[in-house]
Amino acid sequence: MGMFLFLVGFFGFLISAVMLIINLFRKKPKKNLLKSLGICFVLVIVGIIAVPPKTVKEPISEGSKIFNTDIKILEEKYADLISSEKTRLEELQDEMSVDELEKYKPNLKRLYIEKMKEENKKSEDVSSKEFETEFECKLCTMKGILTKLEESLLKKSYADYDYTEKTIYNDILEKIPKLTEETQKMVSIDLERLKKEKDNWDAEQEKIRKQKEQERIEQEKKEWQEYVAKNTKKLSAGEHFVGKHISEGVYDVTFSGSGNFVIYASNGELLVNEIGGGSYGISKYRAILTTDSKIKLSGVRATFKPIKREAFSYSSFNAYSGYWIVGQDVTKGRYTAKVSGNNSGNFIIYSERGLLKTNEVLGGPYGVSEVVINLDDGDIINIGGLRKVSFVPTE
Repeated sequence: MGMFLFLVGFFGFLISAVMLIINLFRKKPKKNLLKSLGICFVLVIVGIIAVPPKTVKEPISEGSKIFNTDIKILEEKYADLISSEKTRLEELQDEMSVDELEKYKPNLKRLYIEKMKEENKKSEDVSSKEFETEFECKLCTMKGILTKLEESLLKKSYADYDYTEKTIYNDILEKIPKLTEETQKMVSIDLERLKKEKDNWDAEQEKIRKQKEQERIEQEKKEWQEYVAKNTKKLSAGEHFVGKHISEGVYDVTFSGSGNFVIYASNGELLVNEIGGGSYGISKYRAILTTDSKIKLSGVRATFKPIKREAFSYSSFNAYSGYWIVGQDVTKGRYTAKVSGNNSGNFIIYSERGLLKTNEVLGGPYGVSEVVINLDDGDIINIGGLRKVSFVPTE
């Protein structure tokens, strides 16, 4: 309002002055213009008086980080604050001294409740309790003392703590160096007791964890043994279909007698063609059986025992005839594959995309005694006619 009166008076004064000068030259009446000039001059004076002086931003006390403009924020309603004032309100509690916090606590509490209400987050009662808890915690931290909740917590047994109380206990331990000497002395006995109780509790929990882990291992072992007993199949000479006579899966196949061991895929493709048993055949084969595959045994009986797939670590190991998947049965890396004695057969490796990587005859008068290979995850190793192949890590 003051600025409006000032502007009206100022411009009115200028216009009246100009008109007065013009009338002087024209020798016209000047009485009304003089009145107008006087009225506008009065409006200018009133406007100047009515405009409030600009507020000077000053600390409320020497050394304080709180200014007189901040006090006005604390006295306003939260809904009337602009964005910059709301941001400043968030900063105030971190900049106030202990005395200032205690002095302006009612204002801070009121504004906090109004904020929660405006944001539809919590009821007034819940907001009030929450504020009191946070305020006490902040005030005690600044004073270097513990809150009443923290003091009562230190009197309890560690074994009785719930998850939240354990979190508070850990927070207390971080606070200790910042507490006053008197407070540290007061809680030292409880802290020493709680440390012992925690150590004992941790040791007991570790014991329980190990016991449960052992029980889990034993249970898995038992379940696997039951699975193996249930799914181990002895197949006689003849034709057998996967999914009907034997479940799909990975098996170690051993032989009674000597004869042909053949597996066809569901589309009729020949997957395995081995002589099993006897002095000229293999003694064991690792088979990966898929649904609708056909197993054909001639002149020999075979036992199919389920196996649990675990990749050999990157170290020396022995494999035998069958299919081996890198990443599931073998760890990727660079190896030398070799055979010894009269052992002789095919050694083939395909990439994950089905591309041929290695195709060698290992052993015997027409084969090589060893081959260096680079195995990648997903590679398929197909060993045929060999009782044992040694894999040795190679640089």
